Amino acid sequence: MTSILPEWCRRKRVIESQRIIYAQDEFSANKYCNNKISNTKYSLLTFIPLNLLLQVSRHMNRYFLLIAFLQLWQEITPVSPLTTWIPLLFIFALSALREALDDINRWRSDKVANERLFDVIRSNSLEEIQSQDIRVGDVLRIIDGAEFPCDLVVIGTSNPDGSCFVQTANMDGETDLKPRRCVADTVGWNEGQLRGFLGIVECEGPSARVDQFVGRMRVTATDELVSCSQDQLLLQSTHLRNTKWVYGVAIYTGNETRLGMNKSVPPTKWTKADQFINRTTIFIFFLQLGIAAVFGTVGSVKNRVTDVNLAEWYLNYAGSMPFPWYSFIIIPLRFLLLCSSMVPISLKVTVDIVKYAYAKFVDWDLHLYDASEDVPAHVANSNVAEDVGQVEFILSDKTGTLTENMMVFRKCSINAKMYGQTAELSDALQDKSLLDAVAERDPHVMEFFRALTLCNTVMPERVPDAPSDDGGLNAPDARELHRMGSGSFNNIAYKATSPDEEALVLAAAQLGICMQPRAGEEIMLKIGADQRERWRILHVLAFTSDRKRMSALVQNIVTHEAILFCKGADDVIIQRLCAEQESVVAATTNHVDRFAQFGLRTLCIASRSVDAYTLEQWQAALQEANTNMSDRKAALAGVHAMMEKELVLLGCTAIEDRLQDEVPQTIQLLRRAGIRFWMLTGDKMATAEQIALSCSLMSPEPAGQLHRIRGNDADQVSQCLESMAVGAHDWKNREMNVIIDGPTLVHALVPSCAVLLTEVLMNAHAVIACRVSPQQKADLVRLIRAKNITVLAIGDGGNDVGMIQEANVGVGIAGREGLQASRAADYSFRRFRFLKKLLLIHGRYAYTRTALIAQYSFYKSLFICLMQLAFAFVSDFSGTSLFTSFALGLYNVVFTGLPIMLHVLDKDLSEEHVYNNPALYQDSQKGVSLNRWTTATWFARAVFQAAIVIACTLCIYDYRYINPVELGDADLVMVGMVAYTSGMFVQTFTVALETHTWTWLNHLVIWGTLIAYFVVMTVGTLIVPFGFYYVMLHLYVDPNFWFAVGLTTVATMFPIVACKIVARVYFPSLRQRIRSQSVSRHELTAFSDSDSPTAPMLADKGRAFRNTLLIPPDAHTPLLRAQEDGMAEVFQPASLSKRSSFNRPL
Repeated sequence: MTSILPEWCRRKRVIESQRIIYAQDEFSANKYCNNKISNTKYSLLTFIPLNLLLQVSRHMNRYFLLIAFLQLWQEITPVSPLTTWIPLLFIFALSALREALDDINRWRSDKVANERLFDVIRSNSLEEIQSQDIRVGDVLRIIDGAEFPCDLVVIGTSNPDGSCFVQTANMDGETDLKPRRCVADTVGWNEGQLRGFLGIVECEGPSARVDQFVGRMRVTATDELVSCSQDQLLLQSTHLRNTKWVYGVAIYTGNETRLGMNKSVPPTKWTKADQFINRTTIFIFFLQLGIAAVFGTVGSVKNRVTDVNLAEWYLNYAGSMPFPWYSFIIIPLRFLLLCSSMVPISLKVTVDIVKYAYAKFVDWDLHLYDASEDVPAHVANSNVAEDVGQVEFILSDKTGTLTENMMVFRKCSINAKMYGQTAELSDALQDKSLLDAVAERDPHVMEFFRALTLCNTVMPERVPDAPSDDGGLNAPDARELHRMGSGSFNNIAYKATSPDEEALVLAAAQLGICMQPRAGEEIMLKIGADQRERWRILHVLAFTSDRKRMSALVQNIVTHEAILFCKGADDVIIQRLCAEQESVVAATTNHVDRFAQFGLRTLCIASRSVDAYTLEQWQAALQEANTNMSDRKAALAGVHAMMEKELVLLGCTAIEDRLQDEVPQTIQLLRRAGIRFWMLTGDKMATAEQIALSCSLMSPEPAGQLHRIRGNDADQVSQCLESMAVGAHDWKNREMNVIIDGPTLVHALVPSCAVLLTEVLMNAHAVIACRVSPQQKADLVRLIRAKNITVLAIGDGGNDVGMIQEANVGVGIAGREGLQASRAADYSFRRFRFLKKLLLIHGRYAYTRTALIAQYSFYKSLFICLMQLAFAFVSDFSGTSLFTSFALGLYNVVFTGLPIMLHVLDKDLSEEHVYNNPALYQDSQKGVSLNRWTTATWFARAVFQAAIVIACTLCIYDYRYINPVELGDADLVMVGMVAYTSGMFVQTFTVALETHTWTWLNHLVIWGTLIAYFVVMTVGTLIVPFGFYYVMLHLYVDPNFWFAVGLTTVATMFPIVACKIVARVYFPSLRQRIRSQSVSRHELTAFSDSDSPTAPMLADKGRAFRNTLLIPPDAHTPLLRAQEDGMAEVFQPASLSKRSSFNRPL
């Protein structure tokens, strides 16, 4: 709730740094919050005050609220206060209703979650209570399939070894099972012992870190402390799987759980269009103040110097009465109120509605739906819609974003011998020499694949219906399953959070070294048909983006031999090797480089034998580090380094991750649209280079040249950047690409080098950043945004969340690495190729539509205000309103607000034309539709048309006018209604003139609004309080009224139409040239086929079919395409026989 309050009145949330929890102790539990979940902003008592506070926190609402209160001062208001109060209250009510409905839905969801029933130990017996009544220290019993209601430390499970499995899909989108286990001191406890658990848990305070937990436990008051880590933590909203039951102690409850601490207001992103609209609003506000000051001063002076006897009665001058002390501000305030509608009160609501519509268009687009995996597109943040149409740089992850993230084991190097790289084949699993080495039990080969099978976090599961197999060396069906990424071999399915690990374990199984389902910390290896090995996992040193490696310390249960297996990046592993391996290291390094040149992902594999004494000493150091509560992370890093040294290099692996469909075509198309690409990856440099070539990110030499930024410190990097910056400005005429690795980037991002780095990278055709960390990805996004450039970041994993949130537009790929990226993104979908429609179609349409809607909103408000100001010249600057309060109240929201909203369906060009002419997107990038010049032209149009309307009206309806039918004179109300009606015609034809796509709905709303105007005014003129009693009926029978309306409409619209025709004929833009050519082509087709009665029907069906498939017209039809320099040339589409991005539905 406090998130919507201003900073000064928010209640500070006090979080303790450490807590001590006594199991089943009611007194100590009272110190902590209960488990009631609350995601609502309001309560019944706080809704009205807090929602009003939220409403008035917006500057525009404050402005209109000030105007509304000023209008309550009868002495100064020229119109009824209802003209502002009714629209303002309507907008407030609309926003409040939306907030209320959202909050009610949140309350209902919270109610369901809070009233779920769980088993809790009370008085040494099970008691069923609601989730909201759970307290810190309670011991809970959770059954298989149930969701954990709070954060727990597991103390016992139904499995004898104390293990259990959880599914974290609700947290990170990963469906693979993750192992958890209780502390060693409670392994084997039965349910009776667990119900009597009275231990003490010491842990860190509530934190948002879901991947780390620091704690320790005393099972009894006299026992020693044992370490608790992430392996013992069961997080709220995750589910228990494949385990009959677990017992756990509640340590964090309610909104203090890991999930609750991660709830935050997403970062607010303002598009360039929003920023321009805000600046324009500020400009108009100051313009309004200036007009009010000038006109008000003139009016005040005239009020004081005008002879009262000569003053007209309707001016209501004070005469001989003394002026009050505040009289000098009365007329200026009148003009301020008269001009208050210059800032359109409906603008915020209109923009919000069209943004919501843009989001639904993306959600509903079947071309962005991946039917193979049933993943639709989703918009989480509709505020950035216009920026999608102005993207200049795309920063993309590689694995899972450009590639499928479906890994296939292709090659390997074992003991300096390479497999899978011969003239006959390129697959190690079919290499006869490798098959023979496995069959002969070559010790080097067996140790290599033993490392792949034991050093991982893969969870094998037996598939009941699958056929059994002896695990021989030849299994073509299994190999095919492996290549398809099914993750299964014979009767065992392998589930892993990392596709790399899955591919490595499957490859070992393919060769007959098959990992069987785990039995707690025991793993059985089935080698061939007759050999079995049993291993115990002693410790797993997990992979992190900082460590770039993973290790498993295992022990042979029969021989008690302890071995450390380690796998990771080549540069990390090689620096931890023992001496006297020069020849093996040199050969393996050469093989790694060769594999990388094929675009394969490489890992180095190493091992170390650990004697009993070293193991005992290291485990003692590990226990001490694990119980460290102050800086456990650093302590563990030091202990891990003690073990991960003096390694023996076993070899390396090479895994293929193929590109997604149409990635090269998508990049080429968006390149032609003026968008530049950067690829950010954690892979090694050679792999990144090959992927960049294969996906058309850069061209091979000599067409494209690649420059590497080098340096071991800031000075060396600075010198390299200076030498590159000298010729960087000439790179625009050539394809010059830049590559940099993570260690070098550390030095390049220091303040002394950042400016040069920006200059070099901004001039490059493409940039490749390899071996970069998640933070460095976000830093590069921030580097570009500092230049006021619109950036789109796209990725699929948790390591991409930082750059996605930092970018103007964040796109998440819902891939195999979970849903962290898609949940943090503004847009999410399944395939990289969907970017082209998101940007070129949805983004461009959103920008051009919002540009017109926003500028028209300013224009129509200025138009009505300028007519009021023009009337001031003939009303002696008295601040008198020309229009009735009833007419003014309906103008902005009803009569002119609804027709322009239909522009959300307008298409200036068909999707087919945009795809064939991607250079059109550059107009959006440059902001040609929404800038100072275009806004000034709209302002000039408002000035011109307002002046024409007032001039024509006053010329026909002057003080000598007599109604020829009813012989009545023209009063102020009648003149105002004539001008107002003329203005309505002008607004209607203006919207019609700016509409490119006409549908029945456009006709209904645009022309229907004009009809509705006459209906409403006819009814209103019969109601006395509305202030124009019978005026409209008198005007309807007056021929001069219709003449005045027709004359003003023609006089105001004809010059605008003429200017547009001249611009299109003599100064056509690319968009206008394409429209003209398409119209001519369609006319020619209609003329040539006019003799065929079925031709029109077939042409319509053909166009509809082509638009549905989003393919270009026939290859013989040339279309104009603009190159990056803005010139147009004839574009001949690629042959339809070739496989391109347009040859099938998107």
